[in-house]
Amino acid sequence: MDITGKVKFIGEIEIFKSGFQKRLLVVENADGDYTNQYGCEAFKDNVNRFDGLSVGQEVTVTVFDNTVGKCHEYNGRWFADLPTAMKVHVETDPAPEADDDCGIPF
Repeated sequence: MDITGKVKFIGEIEIFKSGFQKRLLVVENADGDYTNQYGCEAFKDNVNRFDGLSVGQEVTVTVFDNTVGKCHEYNGRWFADLPTAMKVHVETDPAPEADDDCGIPF
């Protein structure tokens, strides 16, 4: 399942005593009259998957589970049951088309 929207929050990498690592990404999606916030996580070696992203950037996140984790913020903390982010694709503006007319009549 894909989630498309703007990056709302990128969490710091959390490292536990066991060496386990995780990181949170929240994507905001304006669907009609309502704005939804979806969260997803990356674990272990995949925590660097969110490097290079910035708040406000348009992205599409492919999640592992078909259930999308809607989340909310309270006092600077995010709460939800979150799916695992499998792939993150940064949306870019389409490149301008090249002008093939170089003045040659053939």
